[in-house]
Amino acid sequence: MNYIILIIKLIFLYLVFIYLNHINPKRISNYTLFDYIETTLIVLISFYTLVNVDYSLFKGITVILFILSFNYLIKYIYLINPKVRYYLDNRVVIVDNGKINFKEIIKNRYILDELIIKLKEENISEIKFIKKAYLTNNDLIIITK
Repeated sequence: MNYIILIIKLIFLYLVFIYLNHINPKRISNYTLFDYIETTLIVLISFYTLVNVDYSLFKGITVILFILSFNYLIKYIYLINPKVRYYLDNRVVIVDNGKINFKEIIKNRYILDELIIKLKEENISEIKFIKKAYLTNNDLIIITK
């Protein structure tokens, strides 16, 4: 009986390693706070389940499935509701429908010259061609019309 449990736990360990191998450095840079928490909890719970003899494998799997479903629910709400997205993302709208938002530029200490340089890099001749421009972590994301 102990050999069967050991084989099941080794298969579970193999699945956890496949999950960890699925994470690549390019995706980690785009992680949100919930993604970091999800990955950390999955790794901790899986290794606790594997190492601790008294802890049931079924409990570990159900907790991991609950964490995954909760994270997908948060992502779904994040995509649907723009207010939630605004508070979780910390995006600042610099340009909205071709109009510069000077209050946000001053508030975030963003230099107008950097906006002009970014527009030249993107080959945008006038601001009226910009639908939205977001400032995230001092990176400017431009969406054209």
